[in-house]
Order: sequence, then C-alpha cells, then structure tokens
Amino acid sequence: MKKNISVMVIFLVWFSLSYGLGQSPFNYGQNEKVYFVSAALRDTMGIETIYTVEQTPDGQTGGMGENWDVTIMDFGRGSISVDWYPISRDSSFQYDFDSLTTNMRFLNGIEYEFSDQRMLIVGGGGYGSFDHTEFTQYNDTISIGTTSCVGHCGDQPVRYSKNVFNDKGQLLRSITYPPAATTRENDPGLPNIDALETYLNANVTTLNMPDTVSYHYNKRGLLLNSATHVRIRNSKEAKSLFIESPDFWESQFHQYYVGNIEMEVLIEKEIGFLPALILIEIYRHGVFSFVLNPADRKYYRGKDMILEQ
Repeated sequence: MKKNISVMVIFLVWFSLSYGLGQSPFNYGQNEKVYFVSAALRDTMGIETIYTVEQTPDGQTGGMGENWDVTIMDFGRGSISVDWYPISRDSSFQYDFDSLTTNMRFLNGIEYEFSDQRMLIVGGGGYGSFDHTEFTQYNDTISIGTTSCVGHCGDQPVRYSKNVFNDKGQLLRSITYPPAATTRENDPGLPNIDALETYLNANVTTLNMPDTVSYHYNKRGLLLNSATHVRIRNSKEAKSLFIESPDFWESQFHQYYVGNIEMEVLIEKEIGFLPALILIEIYRHGVFSFVLNPADRKYYRGKDMILEQ
C-alpha cells in the first residue's frame, strides 16, 4: 500500500511539473495570491460556461442603450467563445438569473480555435468591424499570423505577424509587419518561409519598421512581461501583468456565475479559499484573468492575455 501511495505522489509531482510549469508560462502557482487553472483542472472543476451579469448604475445606459449586460464565456474542446448580450429592462424588472439569460440576442463576440496547444484562428463576429487572424505553422519554431478585417472596415490590406518559438515551445517574440501592398485576393501564396520573408520585408523602410514584442521568462519558464511592456521580477508580482490599477468599475449589480452558481461560491467550495487572481487557461500561450475585489469579495475580469500576435 505504501508503495502505491509513493508511486501516486511521484506521478502527481511529475504531472504538476510536466503539464503545469513545463507547459504553461502562466502557471505562477496555486495559492492565495494567484491560482492557475489549467485546461485539465478547469474540466475537473466543471467550468464549462462563465456568465458575467452587470446592471448599469441607476439611470444610466450603455453604448447600445442597454441597462443590463451579459457576457458568456463558453469552454469547448477545440474552441472557446466570449459573447456579449446587451439587454434592456424597464424599472419594474426584478432580477432573476434565469429570466434575464433566457432568449438573449447576441451582439458581439470573439472565438478562439486551437489544436495541440497551438492557436489556429482568432476572430470576432457580430455587429461592427472585426479582425480575423489565421495562424499557419511553418515549422516547430515559426508561426505566421494573417490578419484581415471584416465588416465596416472595408477592403484593407492583409497584415502579417511572425511568432518565433524556441525548441522548448516558448514564444520568444512576435513581430508585426507593416501592411502588405496587396489584398488577400492577389496575395502571391507564400509557398515557403524564404518567400514569406521576402514578401514581409518588401514594405519595411526606416520609417515603416516591424513592431517587435520580446517575451522574457524566469528559470522555471514563467512569463515576466506582457505585450504592453509591463515587467515583473518574480511570480509573486504576477497580478501586475493582468491589472494595472486596483480600481473596479461601478455597477448597480455585478456577479459572475459558473453555470448558474456564483463564481465565489464554486471557487471556495473547490479549493477552500478565494485567490486574489485566478488565471484560466485558454491554451498554452493564453489565459483569461479574474481579479478579486477585496471590498465586495467578488471577481472582476482582468486582462485576457494571448501572446501570439
């Protein structure tokens, strides 16, 4: 029996190191300051859908004339979507989760599609203009993002970015190139990486240079900076990457739900306490963040972080 327990302990330690710290640059730990929820743990905890329900301050409305906002994060096996539903209710409306979230009309959203811990497509949908990015893996160390705009933006040139990885799968830098001179319809095809390099550099001049974001990691492979150049020294400062200010927005009603259970209730039930920062894995190079407001002990959205450009 002791031998079996020892084997199990060794397996759990190996799993934690190989899947967690070895695979995700966002696994800063599982403690009261920050709690990383991997895709596997997310499934174990039963996190399939997260609802955000907010009511605007009394007498105010949002940009679409709404006085209630519902956002739904839906976690699938090969895709994750985040959809927004603006809702208007008269002053006599008495809040009830089921009645508010029934027969909602989607307005805007974004979807992430991925496979084998690599992003395939990021794209928006709904009302307005949206960027749509497709990633092509040229080899183990280079992926190319091809971004076009759909909707009200019209026929704009396709934009390209190059993501460079090391042999450990860590993203070292993302390079966003100046817009190409051609539209997607007459793109030359770019059959190999050499032709791609020539094409991408065609519009580069001393006044029109690529924009490069370099990512840095500690010895454990944890990310130390963001695309906005916020830099931390160690994992204890991880919160700084996801929230720049401790201010929380004002709303008359605010609540996150996992399914129909209040997020704080589920988190405390599953792990025994409420971490100051929760990071939920999208895929290896991306997370959603949730920050605990110490005043009302409720979670609010922090920055979503997708490293690939």
